[in-house]
Amino acid sequence: MERRRLSPAALARLEAAEPTAKAEANRQYLTATVVADLRPRPTAYMVWDIGDHRRKSGPDPARGLAVLVNPRGTKTWKAVFYFRG
Repeated sequence: MERRRLSPAALARLEAAEPTAKAEANRQYLTATVVADLRPRPTAYMVWDIGDHRRKSGPDPARGLAVLVNPRGTKTWKAVFYFRG
């Protein structure tokens, strides 16, 4: 299988691109109020906890915690974790 290489112009555009606002919008402090206010959309989406351990106030964050909101309005908690060893 042959690998494709990007042209220098395409590589420059890729390096200059900034992260999209969409990726940032899916991260919030997951509090009871925020989760209750999540509304269904035509497609399922996930909202991740910001998980900033350096913040001084507010509830304790949980790294790897997310809420999946389905089109019918069902909210499901998701946790991503691993064990070493």
